[in-house]
Amino acid sequence: GKRIVIQKKVSYISAIKPLDIRLYPETEIDVLNGLQNYQNMYEEMQEITRNKLSYNLVVIKLTNVPYINDKYGRDVGDLMMGEYLSKLRYKFIKDNQSLFRITGIKFGLIIKDKTKFDLLDRALVGTGELLNLRLQFGGVTQTIYPNLGISESPYGGKNPDIVIEEAEKALDSTLTSDFETSYCFFNRK
Repeated sequence: GKRIVIQKKVSYISAIKPLDIRLYPETEIDVLNGLQNYQNMYEEMQEITRNKLSYNLVVIKLTNVPYINDKYGRDVGDLMMGEYLSKLRYKFIKDNQSLFRITGIKFGLIIKDKTKFDLLDRALVGTGELLNLRLQFGGVTQTIYPNLGISESPYGGKNPDIVIEEAEKALDSTLTSDFETSYCFFNRK
């Protein structure tokens, strides 16, 4: 900028240049920086619904990450979240376009492949331990405990708003103290 003084009146002239946000990422973890957001997830769900395909939405909340952030610092928490999401992506989806960051510790996972969903279903109904992940970085060893809310959009498709609402309700159920598991399928008997 420039400072100009005319008759004892001080004025400033400045130029504002837009920054490419990718040059200044939120975290040091590429997995977290590369995730699409809630809006992208919603658009993907609309596209799937238009094509009349079935899918499942899994809303994942990594509930003990705030504790890890408090105890070891945000960098360690981000590192553990990034590693957890990498392993989750490897086990259940294999593509980079199905995992979305809804908020800081809440993520959405769209599973279009019935066999992948069946694997997740068996893992949860069996021991439920497949999604808990013990990570070690240096001298820090922690287990990531996710809570999951799962909703289904059968062939013909539900409105994405309804699917998201159902998954959020299922997730909220898991966060109550009287709920026995860390996962909930919406309206499953």
